[in-house]
Amino acid sequence: MTASKERILKICEYCGKSFYALKSTTRYCSKQCNSYAYKAARREEKVKMAETMSHRKASEKSMSEILVKEYLTIQ
Repeated sequence: MTASKERILKICEYCGKSFYALKSTTRYCSKQCNSYAYKAARREEKVKMAETMSHRKASEKSMSEILVKEYLTIQ
């Protein structure tokens, strides 16, 4: 989207401050807020991926323990 001559009053999605944007798609008041929001999103994505990987490994381990046993006992 191209910049217009009109300024649009918006609120930054990261810090919550109000600012004037030249584009209707602008989400952050500064490059710094944009960078912080990007890094926070990547950090959250990595945490979720690590959680799913640890859950997957735990379920694979328990399944392999069941498959190794010749007979299953009732406890």
